[in-house]
Amino acid sequence: MDRTLILLLLLFGGALPVHADQLGIVLNGRSIHLSAKEPLNEANWGAGLEYQYTTGDNWVPFLTVSGFRDSNENMSYYAGGGMKRRFQLGSQPNQFYVDAGAVLFLMTREDFRSNRPFPGILPVISLGMRNFALNITYVPDIREPMQELVFFQFVYFLDEDLLWGK
Repeated sequence: MDRTLILLLLLFGGALPVHADQLGIVLNGRSIHLSAKEPLNEANWGAGLEYQYTTGDNWVPFLTVSGFRDSNENMSYYAGGGMKRRFQLGSQPNQFYVDAGAVLFLMTREDFRSNRPFPGILPVISLGMRNFALNITYVPDIREPMQELVFFQFVYFLDEDLLWGK
């Protein structure tokens, strides 16, 4: 395992409290390159975790850590956190919602800074229900070798009763 990933897991993993508000398993899956001049890998398989805090209002702070196969078939890793504003589209808490916000992260990429961590911030939208969400992130074309793309993740949020034996 890459030393940077281990460091990021220790830094952000240690920030998780003993009792989870909502812990999700992330499955990275797909990117769509919007302006690619050559064929790139768009099957960005990988896995990670997303932890959402309960605040009692419509703001959802979260932590996330993940690894995935990037557009050039290399492993890439990130860890970070952010804030999303939840828009509940129904009267019940388990009904459909849309979250919109941003994620601040440290990432490693083989083709950028030789796998040394670099910071970033990106917009994120989540479409979800009680235990499932689809995270959508837009990556603008701001510098080489990054390319403009939309990145998709599936998240399955574990039931607290299952996790903590309630």
